[in-house]
Amino acid sequence: MNNEAVNRQEIWLERIFPTDFDTRLATLAAQETRKTLEGFRKYKLMKDRVKSEVVRDAINNKNIKSIRDIPENYKTEISREIEEFDRHYSIGGVYFLYCHFHSIIEHLRTGKRVELEAFRPRIENYIDSNGIITYDNLKKEDRIGLEATRFLKSIFPEIIPVSIAFDLSKSIEVKPNIKNNFLKTAEKMLSVYSDLDDMKSEYFLTPASVLSSRVSELIGKLNELKLIEKDSNEIFFSSNLDTVEDIRFLRFPLSDERGRWNDLAINAAYFYEKDKNQDTYFCILPKKQYYSQEDKLWEILLKLDYIPEKYHNIFYDLESDSITPESVIEALKSKLSMFI
Repeated sequence: MNNEAVNRQEIWLERIFPTDFDTRLATLAAQETRKTLEGFRKYKLMKDRVKSEVVRDAINNKNIKSIRDIPENYKTEISREIEEFDRHYSIGGVYFLYCHFHSIIEHLRTGKRVELEAFRPRIENYIDSNGIITYDNLKKEDRIGLEATRFLKSIFPEIIPVSIAFDLSKSIEVKPNIKNNFLKTAEKMLSVYSDLDDMKSEYFLTPASVLSSRVSELIGKLNELKLIEKDSNEIFFSSNLDTVEDIRFLRFPLSDERGRWNDLAINAAYFYEKDKNQDTYFCILPKKQYYSQEDKLWEILLKLDYIPEKYHNIFYDLESDSITPESVIEALKSKLSMFI
């Protein structure tokens, strides 16, 4: 390798892979991490392997200047290996890789606010009933979420159930009366499943339409941090390779080509004004629909100075016939038996 190539490689490595990466890993070993420590080690090994290939291509191909220029096979390889690793942290189709119950329990024990979101209803699922949600017409994911809420609330009465109710739809026109029915009955369902033995409990339901009006403030903050790119009417979150946790999610859209906020942007707006030093949040959601979205959300929250021990995810395979409210609760019981 000639001197020019060596210099280019050093510049590339310095820009993309921080020199304190191993130091950070050692520090994280004594702390909570969103991925388990083992997961972080495996991610580092994958990153190192991909790094050598990327550096080789960067030296030989001057067109590779950013993550957007890196061939998809690198990202595909990482996705495949993380998926394989994720299975080791699953119980009966419920995935716990991103959830640390000992941390949640410690926060509850010390009186910190802990929010649980397992019920995220969508209005398009209830159009045929004029937006009205009842016990009999609950969608599978909503029934799982509400039953999980009731179970965890019975174990941890201090948990505060929350819900983002998606009363917006890009595919269908939503009439005001249908939206009102949807929000009213969604809140009623959350209330019923949050109460314990006829005792009223604290809970909060936030309409997506309310959060949508707050997204602009979030975008303004991210723009100040130089994390926003615009392409015509479309708005993108764009990080850098030094600070991103997962290189697959360096750049992703927050709006569509017409400038309408997507679900990720609306979800992120929920956290923008929260007390990231006090509030702890964990959610239980279908894996296929939300796994990638939650990874992208985490990249945004990192830039807003959230720390891993304040944010937790549990996922489940909604499409599996073996996944039921009962099976999800059994998996939760099994996992919790390690801590209580």
